[in-house]
Amino acid sequence: MSTSRLNTRLNKSLTTSVWVLYILIVFEILYMISPFAFYYYSVYSVPLKLLQETPLTSWLSVHLLPHFTYQTSPVISVFLFISWPLISIGLLVFMAAFVQIYWAKFLRKGTVIGGLYNFIRHPQYLALAITGLGTTIFWPRFIVFIMYAVMLFLYYFLARQEEKICIQKFGAAYQTYIEKTGMFFPKFIENRMPDFPSLLPEEGIKKVFSIMGILIIYLTVVIAMGVGIKNYALSKITYRHTEKQAVVSVAPLTQGQINKALSIAFSEQNVKLKTDPLDKLLIYILPTEWSIPELGITGNGKSANYLLHPETHGNSLNFDESRLTLLITEPILASEDVKGRDILKKSLSYIPIMEVMVNLDHNQLTRIKYRSDRGKWDGIPVPIY
Repeated sequence: MSTSRLNTRLNKSLTTSVWVLYILIVFEILYMISPFAFYYYSVYSVPLKLLQETPLTSWLSVHLLPHFTYQTSPVISVFLFISWPLISIGLLVFMAAFVQIYWAKFLRKGTVIGGLYNFIRHPQYLALAITGLGTTIFWPRFIVFIMYAVMLFLYYFLARQEEKICIQKFGAAYQTYIEKTGMFFPKFIENRMPDFPSLLPEEGIKKVFSIMGILIIYLTVVIAMGVGIKNYALSKITYRHTEKQAVVSVAPLTQGQINKALSIAFSEQNVKLKTDPLDKLLIYILPTEWSIPELGITGNGKSANYLLHPETHGNSLNFDESRLTLLITEPILASEDVKGRDILKKSLSYIPIMEVMVNLDHNQLTRIKYRSDRGKWDGIPVPIY
């Protein structure tokens, strides 16, 4: 077997392994809503918890974008709305390319250059990239974001290797095909894009080290982008903080409503007794009618519709603003010296203390419910904002 073919097989094996691992990670959300969630998480939660045990890796388990908390960025809103369309489009393109390839093999037509392949040379890789983008937006753990970036990197170099083999096998005919089509995008788009790997050594150990160097630089940029995305997203949610207290408005509430709800809740002696000994607090405020499974809160309103309201975990923005629930928790932090605005940013999870329901119209506390766990997802590293 030639070195080129051996490299391609190794690259394919590595890329397939990364893709399978990516699927196992990113489709966590599908297992969460399935009857097999308990069995899945009995295994999957173990590595997530291990990641959270040290500050060096704890950041990998956190989410970049708000999952159930209302935010004001139109950019994030658009991305949240198009996540499932991207997944659907990617799967449709993949199936179309798949049918073309295997129909041609069945009829023994040789190289496929018609249909989708008339415009781009690797529509299946493009389809997987589109699907991966949609799933990464929908379930954007840091580790998912990084795995997606690694997958794209491997697909690029695997495609380059496959094309070298095709040139060796089909000669000038395939070279002409390359000149007429784009690798992942139509030619008129790709002509405006840089082709940096052409500067790499063709073969040998120098090429391996060059690719590894590029990968390190690439991942550094990717991680920096992830940090920037998370910071931007957190800046777009309604968030009140003091040195020892962080308050997250899960719904679109005004600062006046938030302050009034806090004043009513903390005027109650039982609330003070439970919270005064604690060094820091992470408090969520949301409409009493809303349901947020990740917070262990089941509201008394209408059933959630995620497709209509992806920004608020399916809860309607038409809610009773006078009846609010405060979930008071103790944050589990990546570092104990965190304070102020960084309490939410550095939180990995939380320990629930109590739910406090208030009526703003009547300036009264209507109910206190003490909490000992996080409900259905207790002990599982799910999103916290």
